[in-house]
Amino acid sequence: MSSFVNLFAKDAYPKAEMIYSVSVKTQFAGPDIHITIIKILRYISNKYLHDFNLVDEGLYWESNDEQKLLSQFERYHFILNEVANAISNMETIPGENSLSLAERLEKVLEKLHKKLNP
Repeated sequence: MSSFVNLFAKDAYPKAEMIYSVSVKTQFAGPDIHITIIKILRYISNKYLHDFNLVDEGLYWESNDEQKLLSQFERYHFILNEVANAISNMETIPGENSLSLAERLEKVLEKLHKKLNP
């Protein structure tokens, strides 16, 4: 499997096998769509593909466990909300340049990371 973008930009990839990868983002589509896509990919891979590898951050591909998937969705939404809150609570500093803003943002995100991963 590949996308036309991967084929078009094939010279940009350090490893040729990276051309044959596809990414699907379902976080904002919800668990039902995620399950549907996994079922479609399972059917296609069983019927037509050999040496097919799928990495599922939702853990549904490996487990078929809807509760695990829902837990992963909740976890990612929680983290996204925490990041959004941390950024929105940053103070505005008049005249601040982009480098110092980026450094402050990095510190805020590092602090949040330590809070979420003690």
